[in-house]
Amino acid sequence: MKTQCYNRISNNIITYNNETKTISEFSKQYNININTLKKRIKFWGICDKTFLYPVKVGNNQYGKSDVVCKTKRKKRRNYGWQKDGVVFTKDVEYYTPKYVVDFFFPDGFDYDPATCEGKAKEFGVPHYDTIETDGLMQDWTSYKRIWINPPFSEKHKFLAKAVETYNVAHNTIYVLFPIEFLTTARFHDLNCKCKLFIPKGRINFESGLGKQGKSPAFGSVVIRLDDVNSIEYIDLSKVKETSKIIDIETATGVVNSTYIPAPVVKKKSWYL
Repeated sequence: MKTQCYNRISNNIITYNNETKTISEFSKQYNININTLKKRIKFWGICDKTFLYPVKVGNNQYGKSDVVCKTKRKKRRNYGWQKDGVVFTKDVEYYTPKYVVDFFFPDGFDYDPATCEGKAKEFGVPHYDTIETDGLMQDWTSYKRIWINPPFSEKHKFLAKAVETYNVAHNTIYVLFPIEFLTTARFHDLNCKCKLFIPKGRINFESGLGKQGKSPAFGSVVIRLDDVNSIEYIDLSKVKETSKIIDIETATGVVNSTYIPAPVVKKKSWYL
């Protein structure tokens, strides 16, 4: 049967060292992977280097162990194409810029179940929970004004807890999450009524790993749990500009507030 396969017209027959055989036969004779041999013939031609160049045992034509390659492929599927030598830390904590929260709570809010100590101090939140204290295990009904930017991987759990809390206490609860979450079964199964705020543009979040926020790959929306459904389109850019106001009293003791615009840099014409 093997002899008949070697006699097929479609076989690639080559001659090396006064021997005429198929590439498959040479592959077995010199113990070289057939794909490796084909690539060598393509780049090096039929010469001694093609057949005699040493092949590392257990490695494929790319010089990588099959076990290593499979492990790397698995890592890339799970962690987004992780590079060699890079310590990967998955960042699921992205914090809301202060100007966004100020838009909905200009006078501050009482409780944030998913934040960190640094952000809680920045926002002046009297009550909060972190990943260590686990806000999902706490009672939210005693707080009147709640802001939630849940961890990306547990947004459905925090929204479910928010709905449960609102049905009991009817407090003011705002929840921020990706706009795509509105189309999921987890959101629709909650059957919650809310006012939907759709911002103009995308929100640049602040990374929990200290990285500078960049333009996100998806848009975000904010909902306020309510008794009826409604929609409002908002423009956060105006609030963002207001957040650039610097309180001179804090720095110099002068009772005054002023806006310091960014310096205007004139760009040179391309033909100069």
